[in-house]
Amino acid sequence: MPSPSKAPPPQRLHIVGAGWAGLSAAIHATLMGWEVSIYEASAQAGGRAREIVHHGRTLDNGQHLLLGAYRDTLKLMTVVGVDAERVLSRFPLHLCDAKGQGLRLANGGGLWGLIKAVANNSRWRGTDRFSLVGLVGFIMIWRLLSSLADRLSAQGLDMSVKRLCSLASQRVMRDLVEPLCLAALNTPAHEASARVFVRVLVDAFSNLPQSCDFLLPRVTLSDILVKPAVQWLQSRGAIIHFGYHVQSLRDIPLADNEPVILATSAWQASHLTREVAPSWSNCASELTHYPIATVYVSVSLSNPPLVQLDPVVMLETSARAPAQFAIQTHFLTPDETSDETSDETSDETSDQTSGQTSDQRPEQTHPSIERPPIEPPVNSKSGEPQRIVWAFVVSDSRGLSREELTERVLAQARDDLGLLAPRLESCIIEKRATFAPLVGLRRPPLQVATGIWACGDYVLGPYPSTLEGAVLSGKAVIEALSG
Repeated sequence: MPSPSKAPPPQRLHIVGAGWAGLSAAIHATLMGWEVSIYEASAQAGGRAREIVHHGRTLDNGQHLLLGAYRDTLKLMTVVGVDAERVLSRFPLHLCDAKGQGLRLANGGGLWGLIKAVANNSRWRGTDRFSLVGLVGFIMIWRLLSSLADRLSAQGLDMSVKRLCSLASQRVMRDLVEPLCLAALNTPAHEASARVFVRVLVDAFSNLPQSCDFLLPRVTLSDILVKPAVQWLQSRGAIIHFGYHVQSLRDIPLADNEPVILATSAWQASHLTREVAPSWSNCASELTHYPIATVYVSVSLSNPPLVQLDPVVMLETSARAPAQFAIQTHFLTPDETSDETSDETSDETSDQTSGQTSDQRPEQTHPSIERPPIEPPVNSKSGEPQRIVWAFVVSDSRGLSREELTERVLAQARDDLGLLAPRLESCIIEKRATFAPLVGLRRPPLQVATGIWACGDYVLGPYPSTLEGAVLSGKAVIEALSG
């Protein structure tokens, strides 16, 4: 290690984009001694995982579900001074419907808890459990063959998740494989890459029980990482230019031999690199993207649901019921509620907030089941909150108009969850929210050209389009750049 007097002067690193990947790259670069400049087109950091405010309501611009296996995200939170136990609620993995039926792990259950959860699943028969055992064995063999193929060929071995899991019974596919595939990859099982799916499964179940826990934010995504990361970077000399639109690489004030990292969306990075790296640009532009919709619905606390619900509920899907999951998010206090409406549309995001209310009440007779509640905050003005917000996630909203989407989700809120008089708070549609990890997926590498790098959840890496994938990509590009 060189002495301080002989150490080379710090080099300036330029990062375009202050989403989760860009912030991760900036933090890791700062830790390694780089001087960092960030250029963010928006007025705030966070990219597609940040808070938005409409008519006094503070919501995330899309619901994200974190897992206990997101080790690098949790480490990054610790680096910038965030106490994960304070801002995240941890719940054991459960894939259950509104009646509480389905796969449910107990606290601290480990591998035995997983086996017990499978055995106690009242929706499954003996043949279903045996098919799961056979499926697990086949996946283990396939993973070994896939690892060998990866060493022999850059393309490796791949197939669809549905084909990989063809030994599973219909109930196992419906109750376990398809929900996990949608939750992890945001892609239907018949299209999703088995290679990516198996990698996520291995990480999620490698350190039971904590690795497969659900981590539900108690605060906004901006408060979980984005705002603390910005403050941490600025306190260590990083320069962040908000409202700085980079239309061309020539817009970046580069000195000789100063590297640049493109931490933008795939299509933006493709546009910026079209002249300097056409092959890389084409690879990034060829990725398939699916729109994801998050429909926020609120109900009055004076009108509780007919049964006590889990914080995450798996929903039966059909053409008339598009949402796959309902997730309890937070509480709206009286000063936040409003019957105003807004309608904003951009190339990346469409958002509408509405005071629409459905007064129809479903006929539900299943008994109340005890669930671990998320404690409501106390409102300093009135003494108690007024409404609780549920996020209904539609992993692929292609083919549905906004009106059809909201109408059908409100029906799911009534009929499937037993929510009484649900009111639409906001419908957020991210048109390019996630790239689809399809069979034979080809992702662009970290290095674009000499002195030009890229990071993001779409760049070559082990994870699909997730927050952990973005954080890992930011870490990986700094390690490659510095190594």
